[in-house]
Amino acid sequence: MLLLRAFYKRCKQSKGEQVKTTEKQIEQCIWETDAFKKVNMEVLKIESEVGTDDDKDEFLRILRTGEVDKKSKSGYAKNYLFFEEKINEFRFEYLDIIYQLEL
Repeated sequence: MLLLRAFYKRCKQSKGEQVKTTEKQIEQCIWETDAFKKVNMEVLKIESEVGTDDDKDEFLRILRTGEVDKKSKSGYAKNYLFFEEKINEFRFEYLDIIYQLEL
């Protein structure tokens, strides 16, 4: 879910019809949708039962906002920042593909 959220954040920062289609597909994976595919970003599709309430709160906060407190030491924060970093590296390494995908 954190990887999908990182991709979603990148899509929101990008332009283009292909990216908007990907964005809509990711929304349906992360958040609840109604019968008309309208996304309710207040209701996540995942129920978290992680070890502590603090961990659960941070995990859900990352999924809702796409933001991480840079001082956080949790595994969720580290993983999310890792995914963001790798997505950015991919963008610069494969610019010709990215232009086609409009990321």
